Amino acid sequence: MSDQRIVVYKIKDAENALKDRAGFLDLVKEIGGVTAVEFNDDENDLVLKLDDWASEYDVMTAVMEIAKKYGADLSFDEDEKEADSDGETAAIVDEEKEEPTDDMKKDEEDDEKGGFIEKALTLGLSAICIIVACFLGNFPDVQTWIYTFAFAFAGYEILLSAISKIATKKNIIEECLILSSSLILLYIGKKFSGSMIAFGYSLLNFLYSRVEYVIKHRIEKLSKNQENIVDFEKFYDRYNTIGDSVSALYSKKAFIVRIVFIAVAALLAFIPPFFNIAKYGQELLNKWLYVGAGVLGLSQVSVLIKIIGDVKRYSILRLAERGALLNSGVGLDSFSEVDKVVFDKTGVVTFPKAEIYEILSENKERCLKLLKIAEKGIVHPIADGICDDESSVEAENVVYERDLGIACLIDGAKVLVGNKKLMTENSVAINEYEGDASPVYVAENGKQIGVVAFKYSVRNNFVGAVLELKNDLGVKSEIISADSLSYVGQLKEETGVAKAVAGASDSYKVKYLAQAKGLYVGHGEYDSEVLSRAPLSVALGKEDPDCAVSVSGDVKEIPNLIKTAKRAKRISKQNFVLPIGYKLVLFLAFIFTYIFTEMDCVRIYVVSDVIITCLLELNSLRNLSDPA
Repeated sequence: MSDQRIVVYKIKDAENALKDRAGFLDLVKEIGGVTAVEFNDDENDLVLKLDDWASEYDVMTAVMEIAKKYGADLSFDEDEKEADSDGETAAIVDEEKEEPTDDMKKDEEDDEKGGFIEKALTLGLSAICIIVACFLGNFPDVQTWIYTFAFAFAGYEILLSAISKIATKKNIIEECLILSSSLILLYIGKKFSGSMIAFGYSLLNFLYSRVEYVIKHRIEKLSKNQENIVDFEKFYDRYNTIGDSVSALYSKKAFIVRIVFIAVAALLAFIPPFFNIAKYGQELLNKWLYVGAGVLGLSQVSVLIKIIGDVKRYSILRLAERGALLNSGVGLDSFSEVDKVVFDKTGVVTFPKAEIYEILSENKERCLKLLKIAEKGIVHPIADGICDDESSVEAENVVYERDLGIACLIDGAKVLVGNKKLMTENSVAINEYEGDASPVYVAENGKQIGVVAFKYSVRNNFVGAVLELKNDLGVKSEIISADSLSYVGQLKEETGVAKAVAGASDSYKVKYLAQAKGLYVGHGEYDSEVLSRAPLSVALGKEDPDCAVSVSGDVKEIPNLIKTAKRAKRISKQNFVLPIGYKLVLFLAFIFTYIFTEMDCVRIYVVSDVIITCLLELNSLRNLSDPA
């Protein structure tokens, strides 16, 4: 019986993936444990041959990620199929996804704790061995054995990391460089430095894994606190995708850096001894091989790449904890460049519910009744504010245009309810409203019967948000609204914004935003059309998949969002430039120190490397707090 098996996945929207058939299948082939790939065009089935050791869950997850990149997905509507390697297939009945029980969660937590204890004990034993060995200089043979044990304990963690990467088809150049450096130093008698290089690398990865553990539980807590808004699995995938994209962005550069380190180490180790060719072997072993091994020991950059990605990941987590959710594919960098925020009026500048300010009509009761019947069932703040279920009369042939209003039939009469433009387009003469509220004209059978003026209460914290944007960030605030010039002008004076635009239809708003190049803040329910078409937008009060960010409903989160984005950009630059600078300084300091003093200084620079890398991670962790 073969030790391989065949798994079949049905692909939804397969035509999207097959536009680049070769690229899609090549990516699938790279999944760990996949030995062969075929696609059945008739059934839209992806047929995979797997090694016996391969995890079907891991393979399925990887296939889903690749399919999503191509605009496709796995379909679970039909029974999945599994086949033995001899081609015999058996149907597997779909089961509902089982929710993790308390026992399952406890087992998972126990596994995590067990892994943590194992790594902590291993590194602890390595540290103890190094410390003890330092005091055994008078017993060189014993000291050598203890340093060897210290290396073995630390090297165990490095080997586990390498095995994990091999299973996922990632390169293990860094692990090989660290182990090679340590072994060379142990071989030439620099036992302290050799064990320190392995210990330092393992310690950094252990500390980073603990940070990831804390972050994961923080996301779980977020999901519990906002269970109706934040889905743990979805958010955690989005969170990790950001880190993966940064790793992918820098992976080629990191590979080049490692190759450069290898080349420099080889040159420093093998070229200088040629200047004393008669004693080449002695010069190599006694001096220059140490320099080359030390350079290799300072070559680790993988944690630094993770730290660069952490800046944005931590920022997005903190924003989510405050109720601001970035949708996938949206970067914080876009918000760091914002110098103007354009607020829509209803539900953003003001509370969404409209209140009747005054009714101007000879028959106020009739005017209000027609307005209520016409607005019934319409998603609009006026409808939300005035409609009730008392009237049994229903409007017929309702035509609602968001930029204009409503045309309908009520008891056989043609009724128009809306703005001045709607009346003009239907040749209805009106007495234009000149008050300081937002007017809605009501006409019946071609004649105006009245006007109902509404007022909206300005949100308590909107003025504070405008002042914070202006004073702390130098960002201008504007209001854009479909309301009358007099009413919008009044709002401008009341709120202190720099500019206000009145009489703006949805199409005009989109055009204006494209020219203004600012951040648009609209209501998630009332402004969905503009939110989906604006270059950069925030939905207030509702998670909107078509806009960049959804905020829980507090307009004060807008300044916080921009502050967070600007800080993240600043820290990203710091965490990109500083590692280059300090690595270069350590590299040069190590070479010149040893060449001119022949002091065993690798251990000093390994400790410095660990400390500075931890400080960079702490710099990234600042993004888990609120900006000043």
